[in-house]
Amino acid sequence: MRLQTPPAPTPDLTGPPLVVSAVPCEDEYWIASSWRCRQMAPHGCACGDLDFYHVGGGTGTQLLNRAAFAASLTPGVPVCIVVHGSFTNWKSLCDDCAPVFRWIRSGAPQRPLHVLFYTWPSEGGITYEPHIDVGILGARASFNSIYLAELVARIPPGHPVCLVGHSHGARLVAAALHVLGGGEVDNVRLTWPAPPDLRIRGVLVAGALDHHWLDPGKRFEMALCRTECLLILRNDHDIVLTFYPLRKPFSKRAIGERGLSNRDLCRLGPLASKVAVLDVTRLVESGHMWQHYYNCPQIAGAVAPYVYYLDGGQPTMVMPPSPGVPLAPAVSESPSLERAAN
Repeated sequence: MRLQTPPAPTPDLTGPPLVVSAVPCEDEYWIASSWRCRQMAPHGCACGDLDFYHVGGGTGTQLLNRAAFAASLTPGVPVCIVVHGSFTNWKSLCDDCAPVFRWIRSGAPQRPLHVLFYTWPSEGGITYEPHIDVGILGARASFNSIYLAELVARIPPGHPVCLVGHSHGARLVAAALHVLGGGEVDNVRLTWPAPPDLRIRGVLVAGALDHHWLDPGKRFEMALCRTECLLILRNDHDIVLTFYPLRKPFSKRAIGERGLSNRDLCRLGPLASKVAVLDVTRLVESGHMWQHYYNCPQIAGAVAPYVYYLDGGQPTMVMPPSPGVPLAPAVSESPSLERAAN
């Protein structure tokens, strides 16, 4: 017997959700920064910890600490951790935080939620050769998964967590889920054990990682073991991810463009029922940047069940399926997408 959650919620794009009122004091969120932490082995923070900033609530921006963040959490309220992609400097992070926050809140404005933005040094300009910088930043995203996994593991008990990653931030999220599931990155494992009852979900937006990396024996094979469910937003017209396979020989297509292949689903076995792949091509078209997503309220509504735990289902003890039993397929397309686009 093993602990297994119900199948991933089916995302719905039938219509726009309610919109949160844009009152300045309502934009209250946190930023956790690894900018002063080591970005090459061995892992560790020269400053001793991540930097935590509290933004909004009528107090502006304050540099605080992890204890202050933990003390601000309301018991039982979910925590959504948002991770940006590459080529993001501090200004662009701050510019995106408020609209991304309102976008996430618009999915279920009547429900309480804590939002924290995890930021890592991804501004680029390392070699000033874009294709080389992309490779370096991709590796740095994976490296930061140890910091993110530790951040999740140290959240006080009783708070369900959803990790939302964009582009290379999706790679960072997948790697962190892999670490939380018992895997290792750069020969490092999680040293701060996560509570056994910690509930974790994930959303990969325009994911810049190979579509087969979640498969058994691949780079992030443990990601789905510790995760209740995972939503992958797929856009096969993404102009940036179209060039993803060109970054190195024999590279696979990105999960944000390809989704999961039939071979991936077969290899995942029973874990495939934890994954939903939602095609947002008609809504996002060739877009890749954050604004192409946070300007679309239908997608906020589709993501809401993962962020807010709206299904309310609790994990149950079930027997794994017997060999030969058909598996619950991942959602490849939403039947409501055509209606939503028109």
